[in-house]
Amino acid sequence: MQQASQEAIAEFNVQLQSRAQALQEGLEVQRGLAGDSPTAEQEQALQESAMAAQQEYAQMQAGAQQQIQELEVNMVLEYRERLTPIVENIAQSRGAEAVLLSDTAVFWINPDADITDEVIAVISAESALEEATAEVIEPEAVMEVETMETESMEMEPMETQEAGSESPEPAAAE
Repeated sequence: MQQASQEAIAEFNVQLQSRAQALQEGLEVQRGLAGDSPTAEQEQALQESAMAAQQEYAQMQAGAQQQIQELEVNMVLEYRERLTPIVENIAQSRGAEAVLLSDTAVFWINPDADITDEVIAVISAESALEEATAEVIEPEAVMEVETMETESMEMEPMETQEAGSESPEPAAAE
């Protein structure tokens, strides 16, 4: 999950840097047209263009930051949705009354109540099955869809604050 987030951030950065370079090149062209001694009007136009470019860049950064945050929130929600039935089944099979995240403030818990390894085993098995199924289903078609989605992105972001490690692993209290 963290890797997907980092890949999205990297893609946004590439797009943002590309747009920043295009804005800079546009300003340089405008400066070149004004010559070594621009008129007051040309100087004013250059300043206005520079301010407009800075504003556009700042708006693009903010938009990219928002898109990255939305992506990360959606990834966490999808992860939790995927884990919920697995955790519920394991907890019920062990007669647990509650399931806590390992980073929750718990003073002490019986180590036998920890279902983390079982949850990881189930999710790993499901992931392996999904990967095997994906290889059977026309990989070219999947790649074409991913390429089309990537090419349709127009916003370019900067780095976000790196999210913490992947979502905490659940532990149950019996």
